[in-house]
Amino acid sequence: MSPALSELDDRATRIYADFMGHLWGCSPCRREDYYRAGDRMRRAWKAAQGEAVRAYMESGLRAEGDGASGEGVRHESA
Repeated sequence: MSPALSELDDRATRIYADFMGHLWGCSPCRREDYYRAGDRMRRAWKAAQGEAVRAYMESGLRAEGDGASGEGVRHESA
């Protein structure tokens, strides 16, 4: 993965961690469908996640065994 893709993934991960930390400490966000602070953080996380996915798709890279081709997918037996 290129440094730019890695940085975008790291940014999305950090924003997600901040969002989850906020949810843990903010009871209105857990009780209500919409709460301004939590909604703003969720939107920032989704935007960062979208940037990382777009950059990944534009790079033409595909993770080995990503399941898109069915190749490399493991099926656990019962």
